[in-house]
Amino acid sequence: MALALETQQVSLKIVDEAAVVGTADGDEVSGKQIYRSMGNNKVWRNDARGKYVSLMFDGQEIKFRPGEIKTFSISVANALIRASAIIVGDKLTGEIAPFLQRVGYSDLATNESKPFASPTTCPVCGNDQHTLARLTRHILKHKKTHPELFEDAQDAQEELQRNLSTEEIVESELAEADGADSVQNVVEPETDEQ
Repeated sequence: MALALETQQVSLKIVDEAAVVGTADGDEVSGKQIYRSMGNNKVWRNDARGKYVSLMFDGQEIKFRPGEIKTFSISVANALIRASAIIVGDKLTGEIAPFLQRVGYSDLATNESKPFASPTTCPVCGNDQHTLARLTRHILKHKKTHPELFEDAQDAQEELQRNLSTEEIVESELAEADGADSVQNVVEPETDEQ
């Protein structure tokens, strides 16, 4: 039996209070709400070094402290993020969000290391905008200042418009052809010409 070594690693930390976290439903929850729920659900523990959150993986206790970053293999990191799910707000109808977030990603095989990009991270400058609305406005600013970056997207949009207009023309021609088939023969009344 061959052993497999995971070369991908992920860095994790407790969500910042200023962060905005997306939930499974597509809603957003603030870091302050998550911290409040962690206090209400008695997730925090105290020791001589201060407060921490404890999670279990494979029979091992893993302690996370605010601001502290820990690195794990990708499968362990995914399991810890799933285990950190907490109900934010009302216990019956509240949103479920993890209190751990990905901070960085590295691959030992390719020696590649990069910060983790959330879905709301700008692909142009790499700044996290925290919400999709902010990301949209931010990208529009890039489009005004750097139009050369969006030329391919503009060409694709123009081609899509041409294809749509071609489809509309074809549909109208088909509609006219269908109308021609249903033309009724009209018989003109005979007139007496003498």
